[in-house]
Amino acid sequence: MIQTEKADWDLIFRALASEERRTVLRTLFERNGELAVEELATELTADEATDGGTDEAVSAYLHHTALPTLASAGLVDWEPTERTVSLNALAYRLPIGTVTPQLVPPQTAAPQQRADD
Repeated sequence: MIQTEKADWDLIFRALASEERRTVLRTLFERNGELAVEELATELTADEATDGGTDEAVSAYLHHTALPTLASAGLVDWEPTERTVSLNALAYRLPIGTVTPQLVPPQTAAPQQRADD
């Protein structure tokens, strides 16, 4: 298990820079942190963030790009021979808005000071 103190933040930020990889993480968060790679590909195919790619194209993207990048950043546990991918402890320690921006509450304006204060 990777510790956040020893995390390679350059790899983490590089992994999070891609909307498609953030969509992979968000999908895993929404599905309790673990999915079969084939099921993940099917879910992503239906997601508009993947531009409607085919299951085969999305599976290839996952296998050759997204999952290796996320695994090297320490955000998921995955090996090319495994049929499942899961979030690891570091992924759960990310700030909530990093992966799931819809869960971040909207900014509220600071209270206005009255002129007579």
